[in-house]
Amino acid sequence: MDVGIVPSNSAGLKNTDTRQDAFCKAYERLGTVTAACKLVGIDRSTIHAWANTDAYGFKAKFADAKLAHADHLESILFDRIENKPNSDVLVMFALNGAKPEKYKNPQATNEQASEVIAKLTKLTRKSVGGQEETVEIAEVRGSR
Repeated sequence: MDVGIVPSNSAGLKNTDTRQDAFCKAYERLGTVTAACKLVGIDRSTIHAWANTDAYGFKAKFADAKLAHADHLESILFDRIENKPNSDVLVMFALNGAKPEKYKNPQATNEQASEVIAKLTKLTRKSVGGQEETVEIAEVRGSR
């Protein structure tokens, strides 16, 4: 895929700072380290080395590239929502991102339910053997 970021001659990519910029521009559009590395012609281990040493401020550049890619995906999402009928799933994803407090992932509820079940199981085990214990409701609910 040509995203118009790699110089036509590889001599332009000899400088580390220039290679980082090319990688980050590729990542903005492609969204994966593997694809961006392939396009720019560098090994994945180079990315890890840049991140570990923060050479030329790579961590900040890469963080910006990740945000730019997320913005790119959002623009695709909103374009599809506006231009495609019956895009209910896309609208749900957009609402979950825009108002997570209202349209949150049900996983959090499942985790809370698992905690209550674990506490009730523990209580049941305490009462086996004929000795029942009175337990405050707050202990079952947990501290919130």
